[in-house]
Amino acid sequence: MVAIIMAWNGLPNEERGTRTLRLDLLGLMLLSPAIVLIICGLGEVSSNHGFGHVAVLVPVLAGLALLAVFVVYAFRKGHEALLDVRLFRVRSLAVSTTLLFLSGLTTYGAMLLLPLYFQQVRGESVLISGLLLVPQGVGMLLTRSLAGKLTDQIGSRPVVLVGTMLTLLGTWPFTQLSADTSYYYLSAALIVRGQD
Repeated sequence: MVAIIMAWNGLPNEERGTRTLRLDLLGLMLLSPAIVLIICGLGEVSSNHGFGHVAVLVPVLAGLALLAVFVVYAFRKGHEALLDVRLFRVRSLAVSTTLLFLSGLTTYGAMLLLPLYFQQVRGESVLISGLLLVPQGVGMLLTRSLAGKLTDQIGSRPVVLVGTMLTLLGTWPFTQLSADTSYYYLSAALIVRGQD
């Protein structure tokens, strides 16, 4: 409710002279099912024992085909496309988007796997598994404001490089997991991982 009130009162109305664009329905009809098919196919990997099963390959390949059609379509449509893919020609945008994707993959990929470890290997409940992931959030809280200040002062490259190194350092202990690895050790590693 606070966000709605602030947006209503704080954001400017449409500026004069700007042209409103219509929703790109064809782009939406290409991109949305592409993402859904890829996710559904990848969701079948574990239950079908790998990537080679038809239940995995068919949706993933169909999703990738739709995604390729969307990219070609979006290039032709230009700035009126649902997503202007020509923007990725700008090197800084392409690099920052790729880094953001990889950062999200490393951060949130583990957030999918670790609960499975805690529940299936360690026999913890869903609640306890969630609570055991809290240290990563604590690590994120510890560095968010500092990372922004440092980026303003020394630039983004050193901050990203140090963050990536911290992620590697915090992820390494999870490559050595066993059924009796100390929760204190894992919590410390999660705090370091969260500081990316």
